[in-house]
Amino acid sequence: MAALRKIINFLGFQAVWLSAVFGAAAGQTWLGPVVAVIWLGLYSWLTGRPKLEIQIALTALMLGLTIDTLLIGAGAYTPQGVIGGWPVTPPWMLALWVNFGTLVNGGLSWLQGRYLLGAVLGAWGGPLAYYSGQRLGALTFHPPLVFHLAVLGAAWAVAVPLLFFLAEKFQGRPAPPPGRVRSGTDYRSRPSSPC
Repeated sequence: MAALRKIINFLGFQAVWLSAVFGAAAGQTWLGPVVAVIWLGLYSWLTGRPKLEIQIALTALMLGLTIDTLLIGAGAYTPQGVIGGWPVTPPWMLALWVNFGTLVNGGLSWLQGRYLLGAVLGAWGGPLAYYSGQRLGALTFHPPLVFHLAVLGAAWAVAVPLLFFLAEKFQGRPAPPPGRVRSGTDYRSRPSSPC
């Protein structure tokens, strides 16, 4: 059953991502937010913990609003659908952050308590997603591209572990002690390196 939930989570995540990015690229910036709200409602109901999942999704939204607004204002990139020319994150990008929040207890639940790994994956995956969005026409990076991708990577390297840390606090779970990883509800030592 857990595997089926992760598959459903993955499919829902992809549906929102594709709707938001392709919708923005086609000038239909409303599509991503509509699909995201439907997916969040369905996902929250499926988990049986709607309050928790919505709290995590709203936390992800606030992280996204802060990070993307700062980067848009700094001139790193310009997304489609900026409202009134203001350098504020458009709704379709906020929908992507809400969507990412559904992965915390879903497809990326294995990252819980693994903050360094979350930082590494965020530093790599965040810029890759935005670059894909540019290739599809949903946003435009400004030169120098490599610098802005690096700044975006640094932002996501902070955002991913921070979101997981906050989600654990919402769930009443303490962070793992240094050198320990979460396994289910208890802690185990990290395997020692053979070197």
